[in-house]
Amino acid sequence: MNSLYASLEQRWTNALGVALMLCLVGLGFVWTGVTQHWSNQVYDWFQKVSLPGIHKSDVVVIEINAQSLRQIGRWPWPRLVHAELLDKLTRAGAKVVAFDIHFSEPGQHDDQLAKAIQRNGRVVLPVFWEKSEAGFILSKPLEPFIKAGAVLGHTHVDFDSDGVARRTCLLTNTQSGQWPSLGQAMIWQANQGPSAKQLTFIRGEQSGFCESSAMIPFSRPDQYFRALSYTTVLKSTDRQLEKLSLRDKYVLVGPTAAGLSPFVMTPTSGDKKAIPGVVFQALALDVLISGEVVTPFSLSMQLALTALFILTPVLLYYVFRNEWVIITTGSLFVVALGFSFVALKFFNLWFPPMPVLVTLALSYPLWGWRRLKHVGHDLSREQNQIKLTAQSIADGVITTDASGRVVYLNPVAEHMTGLKLNEVHGQSFDQVLHLDDNQQQHLMSWLKNSQHRNTVSLKSLGQTALKSRSGRDYNVSISASLLRDRGGVQGMVLAICDLTEVKREARKVAFLVSHEKLTRLPNRSLLKEHIRRVMKHNRNPDQLMSIYFINLDNFKRINDALGRAVGDRILRIVAKRLKAMRQENDFVAHLGGDEFAFVFAHVKNKIQALEFAGELVERLGHRINVDNHQLHLSSEEKS
Repeated sequence: MNSLYASLEQRWTNALGVALMLCLVGLGFVWTGVTQHWSNQVYDWFQKVSLPGIHKSDVVVIEINAQSLRQIGRWPWPRLVHAELLDKLTRAGAKVVAFDIHFSEPGQHDDQLAKAIQRNGRVVLPVFWEKSEAGFILSKPLEPFIKAGAVLGHTHVDFDSDGVARRTCLLTNTQSGQWPSLGQAMIWQANQGPSAKQLTFIRGEQSGFCESSAMIPFSRPDQYFRALSYTTVLKSTDRQLEKLSLRDKYVLVGPTAAGLSPFVMTPTSGDKKAIPGVVFQALALDVLISGEVVTPFSLSMQLALTALFILTPVLLYYVFRNEWVIITTGSLFVVALGFSFVALKFFNLWFPPMPVLVTLALSYPLWGWRRLKHVGHDLSREQNQIKLTAQSIADGVITTDASGRVVYLNPVAEHMTGLKLNEVHGQSFDQVLHLDDNQQQHLMSWLKNSQHRNTVSLKSLGQTALKSRSGRDYNVSISASLLRDRGGVQGMVLAICDLTEVKREARKVAFLVSHEKLTRLPNRSLLKEHIRRVMKHNRNPDQLMSIYFINLDNFKRINDALGRAVGDRILRIVAKRLKAMRQENDFVAHLGGDEFAFVFAHVKNKIQALEFAGELVERLGHRINVDNHQLHLSSEEKS
């Protein structure tokens, strides 16, 4: 009992040691972010397979597209054009208007655009950073636009290491101050905040240049908001503006034509297919309005969940049977991915699953390495058991590979073939089994065609003759069975049953049934069978056959007087004399007691038959010497 407790204690000690080691590996992945790239790929995949819910967006994008450029002219356009568009949007009742257009350089009619901004009262303009020799320099709109009441918001995009934008930068923190994103600034303008410096922000996680950022649940842009051409709005009358349904909408104006705007790669934009910057800003704005910003789990929560997902399967490895280990690992894979997906889809929470998945992937081979020695021991033991079983079988067993080369002979097969395994290993089985040529070819053809699915797995060759190397002949029954696995046919097993003694005993029984034991001559039943067979196959009506039935005179008196042993010797002498008179196709039978029969085949005529009857009587009448007794027998024949 103490040894059992010690074994269990050692087992669980090993289990906890492995579990803690793997747990530290997984937590290291979380802390260092080594697997972050792979987690991002999972996030992207979730975004692609996740069907968007029913959502009516209040965001409208007014595109400066190729159509607008053809109708208005080359870019940049006069500020008067933008002023006219802004007045249109003011009359249409837009809740807030943001331009993703840089107004940092003076231009014609700046005063007209400033007045339009002032008339609207809810305009957001972008700030951005330009790269120079001294570093990044903040570029802001012209001062008249700011004085006219425009609120400022940055258009910075926070890219991950693979160049994909999965989050929006809610707040930048630079030497020039803190700047909200364009979307947050629009929400503030729509709610009529007191000033740009008093904005409140949706707080997210810190990410380098961004003091606060939040992940975005991307989907296909055209399912979330409407996009209108710049010229469509610009040339619309007031009645037409009403039909465009811009009242109380968040309107973003920006370029989508190639060459006018930077394009952004997102998880759902597809390979080498980016979206315009203004579309990205619209997506971020829509998420902020709906409150569906994805919040990553805190670092402490990620560490706790990762430890839970890793410790559970590793400890279960030591509870379940071996065949359940891979199922347990696979189930935890699915659970970790499912948890991450459900948290993202229904709760807008993001749990990076790759630290768990990578650690689980490492745990299984580690456990498999521990089990390798035990499995090897079990396999060795099973092979020995199979070998002992094959050696104990009374039949011969020959195993071949898929091409028919011998790989194993049990001792019985070695005895029957007269060959040792080390002599024939790797040789074709037809060089080991000396069968009939047709049977060998048939068996080889069956093995070659066995790769087809419709080939039967078991084949019997029936009874045949086998010649050993020593020249001994065996009567055997051979059956062949295919060795299959998932990869197809790997070989075959030949089972050879020795029927030599069985055949010999069967012939003895058949002889005793059809012959008289004393004289070893055919009995009455065999005589009848012979006569029927001759008459059946006799096609010549001129060919005659004579049958003589012979009784020995006074045999009973001699048998009673001299004893049964003498009588038996007399019967054997008579049988010998009758067999001596037998020619080809003649037949002699002992019908029992002192009765015999002689079938004289191919009799030419009745005279010849009578002459042969005389010869029978004469031959049987010769003197017989038995134990100093000289006997003269006479016989009575009937034909």
